Formats: sequence, structure tokens, C-alpha cells
Amino acid sequence: MSARRQTGSSPRTPLLYLGVFLTSSAALLLEVSLTRLFSVILWHHFAFMVVSMALLGYGASGSLLMGPLARLKGDRTLPWTAFGFSLSIPAAFSLGSLLPVDPPRLAWDAAQPFFLFGLFLLMAVPFFFAGLTLSLVLSRHAGRAGRIYLADLSGAAVGAVLPLLLFPLVGPAVLIVASGLAAAGGFLFAVRSRSRPGMVVLSFMALMALMALTALLAVGLAAAPLPGIPLSPYKTLSTLVSFPGARVIETRWDASARVDVVESPLVRFAPGLSLNRLDPLPPQIGLTVDGDRLTAVTRVSG
Repeated sequence: MSARRQTGSSPRTPLLYLGVFLTSSAALLLEVSLTRLFSVILWHHFAFMVVSMALLGYGASGSLLMGPLARLKGDRTLPWTAFGFSLSIPAAFSLGSLLPVDPPRLAWDAAQPFFLFGLFLLMAVPFFFAGLTLSLVLSRHAGRAGRIYLADLSGAAVGAVLPLLLFPLVGPAVLIVASGLAAAGGFLFAVRSRSRPGMVVLSFMALMALMALTALLAVGLAAAPLPGIPLSPYKTLSTLVSFPGARVIETRWDASARVDVVESPLVRFAPGLSLNRLDPLPPQIGLTVDGDRLTAVTRVSG
């Protein structure tokens, strides 16, 4: 292949670096966000297996790229792998939420290890596509490895910080933001150096429209939380809301916890109360952290 032909089939160099930046940022945003979501769904003990999921996905992509997928080495594959990364984020999480994984039942249910293993494999799929995208870039542009690593590590640093900013704003819809960032990287990879100016402008217009749609979806889903955030029936919040008259009046997320405010006539907590007290207890509301650790808060008037 001539030098001219090789140059013509490559993305514009700044867009290549920006695509790597967005892909790496989306991958770290997804990884950190999953640790928070798994703390709510599976208790914090299982949140740390997200690191193993990411390593499995990245390792599998590199291994397959050196073997069965060796023919994929080319810039024309980059948009497809990036879009695969984008689409696999909501798909893997939605399918994973359908698996009846329940950690307390691991002690007596022989099927639970298989459900947990299935969840592990499903959530490794997005990281497989992310690793495949970054590996293709490095194998295709080995002479620019230094700048590619700069874009990769810079994106990873930004992606690791984004959950601190996004969780209070959009809650679990942060997964939609990660998917949008990955798709944006795919659009940038699709812009070819031979593209006419009009096609470049259209690509950027599509990119801006996609980012705007991602923002609207994220804000909308923040008000109506994703349906795929199940709670174990053994968590305190699941038990509490099953009582008559109980309801969750507010839910707040941040990068360290999910806090639910529960109103229920059965929330009663008065340690040290004298047995001689005849007055009724003041009304109280319950607070749960990550669906567990119930704490009562007494309403005080005046």
C-alpha cells in the first residue's frame, strides 16, 4: 500500500487523538460508575469485581486481535468497534439486570454461581469493544504511540473524575452519558482524511446532535430512574417499601452513595426511651444508604 493511499484511509490526526480520548474516557466512566451501581444492586462486596471485568474485556480483545481478529487491523474497523462499545453498554447492563443474581442465595442455590458468572461475562463485553478499539488504533498507528498514549491516559483521567460530577446530576443515567461518549468517538473515527469538507461538517453536526440527545436522555432518566436498577429482596429498602403506607419520597445519588428517603408509619426508632413515657412518638422518616442501613430521622417542628 502506498504512503498516499495509507494516509487517505486514516482519520484526520487530531480527530484520531480526540476519538481515543473519548473512548478511554467512556471506558473509565463506565468502570467507575459500575462500582457504584453494583454496590446498590449486589452490595459493596461485589463492586470490586468490576475491575476484573474490565481486565477480562481488555485482555480478550488483545488476545483475539493477535489471533482470529488479526485481519481487522485497519481504520475502517474503528467506527464499528467504537459503535459496538457504545451499544453494548446499555445492552449488557439491561440483559445483566434480567439475571436473577442474589448474593445471599449463593449459600444454598446451586444456580447462583452460574448467574453471577453470566453477569460477569456480559459486563465484560463493553470493555472488550473498548479494548479492541484502542488496540486497533495502536496497531495501525504504532509510530504515534506516544501521542496516542497521551490521549488515552488523559481521557482515562477525565473519565475517572466524571462520576463525581455526573452522579449528583443524572444518577444511574450516567451509563447513557458513557454510551454517548463512546458513540462520539465512533463518529470521529469515521471522518476520513479524504472526506470532503461538506462531509466533515455533516459529521460534526451529527456528533453535536448525538451529544445533545445524550444530555436530554440523561436528564430525563434522572427524574425517572432506569428500570434496570433492581434491589435484592433481602435489602432493607425492599422490605420497608413492602409495608402498607410506605413510599419512597426522594432518591439522591452521588459518587459515594444512593440515599433514599422513605415515609412509613412503621419507621420507629427511639433508643433509650423511658418506659414511663406516655406521649406518642413524634413522626419519623427513614433514610437508607445503598438500599440498606436504615436510619430514622425525627421530624422536629418549631
